[in-house]
Amino acid sequence: MRRRAPGPGEGGGVDLFRARIIGPLLRGPGPQRVLQWVFLLGYVGLVALGFGRVGIPGVPELHPLMYTHATTLLFWVLWFMGLVLLVPILGRAWCAVCPLGFATDAVGRRGLGLQWPRWVASGAGTVVLLGAGVAAVVGWEVHKSPHRTALVVAGIGLLALAAAAVFRRSAFCRGLCPVGSVLHLYSRHAPLAVRTLDPRACASCGDRSCTSPQSQWRRWDAGHLVVQHKVYASGCPVALYPPDMDQGACLLCLRCVRRCSQGNLGVFWGRRPPRRPLDASRTAALVLLLGLVAVALLRTWPDAWRLLSP
Repeated sequence: MRRRAPGPGEGGGVDLFRARIIGPLLRGPGPQRVLQWVFLLGYVGLVALGFGRVGIPGVPELHPLMYTHATTLLFWVLWFMGLVLLVPILGRAWCAVCPLGFATDAVGRRGLGLQWPRWVASGAGTVVLLGAGVAAVVGWEVHKSPHRTALVVAGIGLLALAAAAVFRRSAFCRGLCPVGSVLHLYSRHAPLAVRTLDPRACASCGDRSCTSPQSQWRRWDAGHLVVQHKVYASGCPVALYPPDMDQGACLLCLRCVRRCSQGNLGVFWGRRPPRRPLDASRTAALVLLLGLVAVALLRTWPDAWRLLSP
């Protein structure tokens, strides 16, 4: 099938997928895979370094390793705060290199592949986990202890792998990940998004190669030795279809852009089309976030209590 010429995209902006410098880094999965492996090793390292590190012998402080230990420093300061600063610019780009998304995708290919239950599809699970995370920070002060941080990080990783082993595609990313829920909220205003170049080309497409699962045989010849291996490529990890998807839910994995048989998808930076209204689960997540911010401000600014008190 003939691939269509690059266009400006229905929502405007610059197509980074076809840019001279950035384009080669996006068109192939190699650079993305390297970053995923690096972050996956870092994820395991955070758990290993923080496990059992509760305090310092002879130091009476309750949390002497609050932001001096590698686990709390890297997780809560560099990653968490860095993510907050980058979301308005890069949207859900973190999801493209997330180690949990990478690991769950690999496990899901060999899992049971059961249909998502309703609470996964609705995103209600993300609200529950987000609320648990808020409670852990406020009530358990998990962010001040390397050991507690390691337990939370390990627990989330095990939950993600379990969900991938049972349900189809990336059930954790779609309906459980609290970070994904937060990114969904704020990436709605980010300038980076996957969009179609021409909606009419998608309307006439019959194979949906961009998001459909595919498999193909690969062959390697070495003299008289012939090796054949069947390679399976999954579809969209969160079951979206680019022409009519909620772009806040897109993980920016770029599979659909690379696999579109008509070359009708791009990664655009700039003006975006009109956004969909928030669903019930995202609205609840936003309320929880506002509550967390309010509690944090009141705890760090005691005078605010006097302003609010009658």
